[in-house]
Amino acid sequence: MELVRVLVTTSDPVTGAGLASYLEDHPSTTLLPKEKSTEADVCVVVDDHVGTATLTRMENLARRSTTAGMRMVLITDLIQEQQFLRAVHWGLSSVLLRKEAERERVVKAVIGAHTARAEMPPVMIAGWQSTCAPSSGTSSLPES
Repeated sequence: MELVRVLVTTSDPVTGAGLASYLEDHPSTTLLPKEKSTEADVCVVVDDHVGTATLTRMENLARRSTTAGMRMVLITDLIQEQQFLRAVHWGLSSVLLRKEAERERVVKAVIGAHTARAEMPPVMIAGWQSTCAPSSGTSSLPES
């Protein structure tokens, strides 16, 4: 199995160290130092609440990447729908809630992102759908 080259980026060094320990010992991943960020297959971005700084960091990672098809996994407590759509444009493929970011879920999301599988918390999708629904209570989403 091909090793997935992973970069962890967070503004909190303690969180970064914890995530690094999740990934460095897994046989399917190899952790990259910041100096090799352009070579990552998957970037794990962590921020409590996604804001301008988070989106800028994600955009910069995507623009500087030398890896075709580089993907991102975002671990956060809050991302707005418009922020999510911008981030998808730069390679975001999975979102995990911080409280659910246990070792197995993080590794699964990273490997999944590398193989073009996406993961999204259902509660986040449900929240976005409820903000799009008309006040009459009917769904504004097209039926399939």
